[in-house]
Amino acid sequence: NPTALGASGLLPNRPCRCVVLGASGTSAAMAKSDRSHSEESNSTWTPQTSSPALPASALCITEALDAVPLGRFMAGHLLTMIVAMASLAAVHEAAAYSLWGMKEHLRTTDSGYARLTAVFQIGAAIGCFAASLLADNWGRRATAIVSSFTGAILHYAAGTAGSMAYLDWLRFAQAICYALCMASMNTWYVEFLPTRHRGQLLSALCTGWPIGRGMTIVVSKYFGSAWFATWYLAGALQLLVAVIMLFAWESPRFLLISGDQAKAHQVLASMHAASGGSWDQRVHLTMAGTDEETTLFDKGASNTHIFSRINSLVYDHGRLLFFIMVVFACLASTSLLLDTWGPLIFQRLFDTDTPQSIMMLFNMGDLGGIFVSIAVADMVGRRGSLFLGFFMQAFLLAATAQTSKFLTHTASLFYVPLFFGTMASGCRCFAWEAASMWLSEVFPTHLRVTAMAVVMPVMRLLSVVTLTASGELIERASPAACLAVISVLLFLSGVFVAVCFPFETANVPMSESRRWHAK
Repeated sequence: NPTALGASGLLPNRPCRCVVLGASGTSAAMAKSDRSHSEESNSTWTPQTSSPALPASALCITEALDAVPLGRFMAGHLLTMIVAMASLAAVHEAAAYSLWGMKEHLRTTDSGYARLTAVFQIGAAIGCFAASLLADNWGRRATAIVSSFTGAILHYAAGTAGSMAYLDWLRFAQAICYALCMASMNTWYVEFLPTRHRGQLLSALCTGWPIGRGMTIVVSKYFGSAWFATWYLAGALQLLVAVIMLFAWESPRFLLISGDQAKAHQVLASMHAASGGSWDQRVHLTMAGTDEETTLFDKGASNTHIFSRINSLVYDHGRLLFFIMVVFACLASTSLLLDTWGPLIFQRLFDTDTPQSIMMLFNMGDLGGIFVSIAVADMVGRRGSLFLGFFMQAFLLAATAQTSKFLTHTASLFYVPLFFGTMASGCRCFAWEAASMWLSEVFPTHLRVTAMAVVMPVMRLLSVVTLTASGELIERASPAACLAVISVLLFLSGVFVAVCFPFETANVPMSESRRWHAK
C-alpha cells in the first residue's frame, strides 16, 4: 500500500513514477506500487496527478533501477560478487585451515592462534572505519580494486613468514584490506539491485562463501603441512577480484549522489542494453522523491566529514543503528566463534587427525542452506531469517553436543552427531544474510557505508574479546561443552531479535528519505 508506506516514511508521500521504454526509445511516465509489481509484472498505472516538485521527465534512481529487466547484466553482476565473496572467504579461512601446518613449522600454539585471529579482528575493525572515508570519496569500485590488489600482495608476502610475530603483522594488514574490500563490494553490489527479487539476489551472493571455504579446505588437504598454500590461494582470488573490478561499472547511486548525472545515465544505458532494453538519456535522475529531498543527496552529501555523517546516523537512525549493532555483536559471540574454532572443535569431537573431510561435509551443508535461503529470503523476511539462524541453529548445535556421547559407545551411531552438525551448518547463513541485508537496506545511500563503518568495528572489537576469552575455554573444556555454550548464546540472540526487531525491509524499496520510522 503506497499510502501506508508513505505515512511510515518508507516512501515519499507522492505518486510513484517510473519510465517505461519501448523499442523506439520513447518514454512515458507511469507508476507501479509494490503490490502490483509482485502480482502482475506487466501491468502499468498512469497517475492522474503529477508532482509539482519534479518535471515530467524526472525519475527517482530507485524506480530507474526497478525498471531494468533481469538479464545478462544482473547475471554478470551476481557472478562478480560471488567471486568476491569466495575470495573474502579464502582470506578469512586461510589461517584456520593452515593451523596444523603452522603448528609444525612455526611452532604456534592454540593461544598463539587466538592472538593471530584477534589481530585479524582488530585490523578488520580499522578497515571497516576506513571504508567510510575511502568508499564515499574514491568510490565503491576504486576502493575495491585497491584493497583487493593490496590484499593479494600481502598474502603472497605471508609465504615468506619465518615467525608468528611477522605473520601477525601481515595478518593485521590483510584484515584492513579484507574489511575495505568487504564493505565496498557489498555496498557496490546492493546499490544496483531492484526492489523485486532483491532478497534472492542478496542471498545468492552468499554461495561464494562456501565455495571459497571449500577451495581452502581442498588446498589444505592436498598440500598438508605446507601451511602457506591456503594463503597463496587467497592471494590469487583477491587478485582476480581486482582484475574483474577494473572492467566493472561504478554504482549508479554513488555516481548520482556525487553529482555525475552523465555517468549515471551511462551505467543505466549499459544495464538496459545488456538486458535487451533501452534507456532515455533525457530523463532527469533524482536520489529521492522530490527536488527538495534530492538536495539532501547532492555532491556534498557523500563528501561531508565522517563525523558529521556519524552524527546524522545517530540522530536520524539511532534506534535502528543500536538494533543492528547488537545483532552483529550476537553474531560475533556465536557464529564467528564457530568460524574460528570450528575445525579444532570438530577435530576433537570426532577424534580425527584430518578433519578436512568432516568440515567439507559441513561446508556442503552451509551451501545447501544458502540455496534454501535464496528460495525463502523474501517470503520469510529478514526477521524470519534471523529466527532460523539463531533459534534453529541453537537447537541443532545442542543436539550435536548431546548426541556426541554416542561416539564413545558404538561406531554405528557416528552419523547421528554428524547429521545434526551438517544441519546446523545449513542454518549458519540465515542470520548472517538477514543482518547484512537489513543493514544494507535500511540506511540511505549517503549513510550506507558509514553505517557499516560504525557497526562492523563494534562487531570486530567484540570478537577480539570473545576470541581471547574463548581460547582458554577451547583448551580446557570438552568439545561438547563448547558447542553447548554457543547454542545457549544463539538462543539468547534469537530472544533479543524476537523482542526488539524494528520492522521488515523485505520487498520494500530502498528508501532515500532522511528517516525510516517503524510502522
